[in-house]
Amino acid sequence: MKLTKEFLKDNNAYTELMVWFKKRFSCGEESEKVIAKLMLDGWFRQANWLLTRILDAKQNAEYAIYAAELALPIFERNRPGDDNAARMIKKIKKCLLNHSKKNQEEIRKANIFPSSATSLERIAWGVIETASNIMFVPSTDISYYAEGAAAYAGMAGGAAIENKIIKYGLSLIKEDKK
Repeated sequence: MKLTKEFLKDNNAYTELMVWFKKRFSCGEESEKVIAKLMLDGWFRQANWLLTRILDAKQNAEYAIYAAELALPIFERNRPGDDNAARMIKKIKKCLLNHSKKNQEEIRKANIFPSSATSLERIAWGVIETASNIMFVPSTDISYYAEGAAAYAGMAGGAAIENKIIKYGLSLIKEDKK
């Protein structure tokens, strides 16, 4: 997909992203190239925002689930024996395949946040919970939740996780082109 200043403006891009884009690109530029350059410049937040505006609803759900899967080891490392987060992710994946009321209810029942969680555990759980919210919102709102899930995962895991998330998002774009 070619990105333009108009696309960014129509999607209410961050002001700093608009300025950054105008300085580097004169007209339409391939989205993958723009996102790669954002990451090279250390702008995960903007790359994440942009990706979630390019992906369709299903891809955004997959993106959020991937972020949740990356946050899962952080949660499990700090809470050995607590498999609630892993069960929640399985239920989210099941609901993505079959978006039924029954599967949505299973997600609601599995959403039991541990009361004694540390800050890092809260962030990791936030990724998973944000990914689960995708199953309950209109498709027009999914990009906001996908963006949030990826941002929380980046907060929990740092630059290594951020890079994995963006690479995965780019793979969804490339897969779509096939």
